[in-house]
Amino acid sequence: YREWAEPPHALFWIDDGVDSGPILAQRFIHVAPDETATTLYARHMEALDEILRESLDAIADGRAARRKQDERFEAHAWVELAGV
Repeated sequence: YREWAEPPHALFWIDDGVDSGPILAQRFIHVAPDETATTLYARHMEALDEILRESLDAIADGRAARRKQDERFEAHAWVELAGV
């Protein structure tokens, strides 16, 4: 993630694929130059918690989003771009 200033963090609906379901909600988080895997993971989980809390009412009453994923932001795309 160090190559990109703001990688996406998303909650998505489960489908038959692997991490391929429609997006419920997504947020981009700035990654500091001195970010570690531990701090990034903690901030990622915090962001997902916030996204879920913000989405619960919409999920409960059927208004929750189901946006098609943008392939540019899929996890494998980040790994390929990084040359990993």
